[in-house]
Amino acid sequence: MVSEQVILEIPEAILKGLQNGTYERVGGVVREVASKRVVAWLRETGGLTLANSIGNWIPGVDIINGILANIQLRQINLRLIDIGNKLNTVLGLTQFNIRGVAAVGYALGAADAQKPKLPWL
Repeated sequence: MVSEQVILEIPEAILKGLQNGTYERVGGVVREVASKRVVAWLRETGGLTLANSIGNWIPGVDIINGILANIQLRQINLRLIDIGNKLNTVLGLTQFNIRGVAAVGYALGAADAQKPKLPWL
């Protein structure tokens, strides 16, 4: 099973109720313990993850993430260059083959032109 840490935005009044036992949280739902009546639905904060929050506390983490991102982008760039080179090779061979076919066709056409024409053809 995979676990995920989620950062929730909890209003102060709801937090006090959770701390003193008046409320309980089930997933993103907060309800009264006695009546089980729902009192709030919690929301995740705007995309803040544990890695982002650690980056705010530990200097240099953002720099390391930036370096790793640049390394990955460089690897992607090298792969794209390799793919481009292979495509250029394939396209170059295709153009060479087309020129070869055209040359053969021209030579056959020239040889055919030298034959005497029969009236029924």
